[in-house]
Amino acid sequence: MANTPVKLSVNVSGEIGRRLRRFAFDERLSESSIVEIALEQLFAKEETEPMLARFLRDQGASLRRMRNHKQH
Repeated sequence: MANTPVKLSVNVSGEIGRRLRRFAFDERLSESSIVEIALEQLFAKEETEPMLARFLRDQGASLRRMRNHKQH
């Protein structure tokens, strides 16, 4: 069975978005290919999913709706 692409919509900080766009433009790469490869590398690590989740939370990851709620 073919690997059918899935369209995602994500929000990133302004700084990350600007860096991604500039890098993609300068290197003549698509933003989506950069993000896809970065995610493949993240999920290819040997860590278990709970370890990955802990790492991401330690880096500030959360549910967006929870993060927005805390800022108000």
